[in-house]
Amino acid sequence: MREIEAAARKVFTQRGFAGASIAEIAAEAGVAEGTIYKFFDTKRDLVIKVLETWYRGMMDEFHAHLPGIAGARNKVRYIVWQHLRSLRDNPDLARLCWNEVRNSGDYYQTSIYGLNRQYTRVLVEACRDGVASGEFRPNLPISIVRDLIFGGVDHHISSF
Repeated sequence: MREIEAAARKVFTQRGFAGASIAEIAAEAGVAEGTIYKFFDTKRDLVIKVLETWYRGMMDEFHAHLPGIAGARNKVRYIVWQHLRSLRDNPDLARLCWNEVRNSGDYYQTSIYGLNRQYTRVLVEACRDGVASGEFRPNLPISIVRDLIFGGVDHHISSF
């Protein structure tokens, strides 16, 4: 299954969702086309899996490094830096996520939406910790901070 996912990531990021075919992904993975359908019902299910893996990797980075960072401001800096780094290192996945999932009519029903909420919650928790410790002002509009950071970056990358 890992070979299929790696092949799908390569083909999707090179050709886009619409330009990719299951036959091409199967050839890249070195498996028969029918093998892919043993694991994924549709091409969309496969692209969702590729993006889930990307999100989980970003979350793993947060969980691995945030506990060792002192102070809410430093945690927020790290979260923003890590987010920007991931987008810089994976513009193809950012484009795929933005164009094929985040702008689709069913986005709010996808696992990517749930992962995005978990991902942004990391920043929200760092801000809450900052308020609780007195590092941030008590009336900090945390949801606005979240939206300014992630929404601003989303706006910028939407032109990828």
